[in-house]
Formats: sequence, structure tokens, C-alpha cells
Amino acid sequence: MSIICITRELAAMGEETARALAEKSGYRYVEKINIESRLAEYDVGPQEMERYDEKKPGLWASLSESRERYLHFLKLVILEEASKGNCIILGRGGGTILKGVPNVLSVRLTSPMEVRIARIKSVYSCDDKSAAQIIRRSDSDREGFHRVFFDVDWKDPPQYDLVLNTGKISPAEAATVIDKLRARISTENEEKLAQKKLIDMTLQAKILGEILFVRKIPVHTVQVSVESGKAVLYGVVSSHE
Repeated sequence: MSIICITRELAAMGEETARALAEKSGYRYVEKINIESRLAEYDVGPQEMERYDEKKPGLWASLSESRERYLHFLKLVILEEASKGNCIILGRGGGTILKGVPNVLSVRLTSPMEVRIARIKSVYSCDDKSAAQIIRRSDSDREGFHRVFFDVDWKDPPQYDLVLNTGKISPAEAATVIDKLRARISTENEEKLAQKKLIDMTLQAKILGEILFVRKIPVHTVQVSVESGKAVLYGVVSSHE
């Protein structure tokens, strides 16, 4: 069981590479539509998804309960999808959410600005200035999304296992490189450790979600520790409930 998380800049061929990789490896491709469908199962509405999906929330939105709720169920959905094994997760902070899980390969796709501008121009039939504005807006949103939700620098290379410049290689070539690295680092022992860790992390998220967002029990602080399927809760509550 391996999980490949792809982070990409706009017009860096992220979607195309993910599809080519899914075809080559036979892995499930978990993209935006799949994640939104799963979020809806947890009653995360379209307005919340539109407000937060790979976007930098405004000041009030970043402090609201809906932000915390969205982040919690986004993490839970990513964990549940990863637990099924052998998948490619595109964006949505997947690599950060699954950081520390064995057999997770985190990849960043980038391209030179001039290449990205040319690609955007061909898609939107716009001029250089408009294309650059679209790219800068997207970069700002994705950078803000990672900073606000996960407190990480989206552009920092050391947090990735592999960074590829898709200005010089095709999606099919990028997929080949990623798949070869996946095969090289994946081991049976790592697979077993990954499955165990994902089960514990998913249970932890479900317990927290039940307390905070389903039953909405008044809690000052709460932490959940899960190891080998056994959960320990500790914190401070303000009611018998």
C-alpha cells in the first residue's frame, strides 16, 4: 500500500500528471470532486467548500468555527481515502496531513513563470498580463491555504520527497519518474506500519469530530491519543455531558 500526494502550482500540469500516474500505476486518483463528495457526507456544505478549498481565508473566516470544522473533516476524508491504500491524492494539503505516515510519497510540481503564462493564455485566451494575474492569485491562495490551515511554507522544497519541473518534461514523463521512486521506496514492512498508523489516525479524527462537531459537547480543551486501536482522552470540560 502506497499513497502519493501531489502538490502543484497552477499550470504546472498537476491534474494531467496525476491522471497519467493513475493510468501507469493502477492507483485510484482522488481529486477535487471525490473529496467534495466525501465532505458532503459529513454535512460540509458547498459554501464552506467554496470558501476554503485551497484558498486563503479572510480574517474573520480564518477565526470562525466553520474553518475548524472544514479542516477537521478535510483531514478525516484524506485519512479515510489513504486508509483504502494505493491512491494518488491531488492537493488539499494531503502531504502535510499524512506527514509521518510510512509509504507516503510527497511530490511538488512546478514550472517557470513564462511557461505557466503561456499555458494559461492558451486555456483562457487572454494576454500576458491577465495570465500573470490569474497565476499570482492562485499562488497566493494556495500559499495562504497551507499557511493558515497547516502552518507550513507551501514552496519549501525539504518538506517534499520529490520536486519536478514540468516546464521541461511531459506529464507522462513526470508520472514515470514518480512511479519509479514509489516502487523504489515502498516496502512490505512500511506498508504494514502505514496501515496501522492510518487506522489509529482515522480513529483519533473520528473521536474528535464526534465530540466537537457532531455532539458539540462544551469542551475547553480536549486531546485524543490512539495507539493500536486504543484511545485515551484527556482535557477539560464544562458540563457533565
